[in-house]
Amino acid sequence: MRRRGNPNLIFFGVIILLLVAAIAFLFTSKTFEREAPKIAISDQIYWNLTSPLPIKITDEGGVKSVKISLVDEKGSVNLLTQKFEAPSEIVDLNLTFPKTGFGAQKDIYNIVIEATDTSKWGFFLGNTQKKEVKITVDNKKPDVNILNHSYAITKGGSATVVFKATDEMLKEVYIETNYGKKFVSSKFVKDGYYASLVAWPAQQGSF
Repeated sequence: MRRRGNPNLIFFGVIILLLVAAIAFLFTSKTFEREAPKIAISDQIYWNLTSPLPIKITDEGGVKSVKISLVDEKGSVNLLTQKFEAPSEIVDLNLTFPKTGFGAQKDIYNIVIEATDTSKWGFFLGNTQKKEVKITVDNKKPDVNILNHSYAITKGGSATVVFKATDEMLKEVYIETNYGKKFVSSKFVKDGYYASLVAWPAQQGSF
């Protein structure tokens, strides 16, 4: 006489297999990926509050929304709220500071950037990355004084320039011509002093 299988045991076995398959799908499917968007900006930056501030956000599944707020001890002010109908893997933003006049009242600001992707993880809410950036207001131009230079430069020739450049937030030093060519400047003698060798290409009409 053949023994019949236990129907309850078979039922629970099927349920367990379905649960294992569902869990495997959740952890392997890109639809439920768990990696939050990446926000490409330093934790501390210098900004003149006039030029647009570039912010790059990337996510393999696509960025769904971005929110940027200005925060301090008194509260927060919304600077940007953007939702994307067609999510993109790369979002390039140029943030502008609100023209309210309070830029001159502080030397330091904090902004909070929040980016959410299209993942279904987290009860279909997606992954959210949050980053706080400290902004030091810098609207002062560097001081530059030419100390010495060649008497003249002719087409096809070269010349040297020695100068002093100072600024608390000095990032890079170079000499740029009227046609966009940049000549690297090297430190000379001591900090704050630089020297550069510039050349006038024969094919350029002016220098």
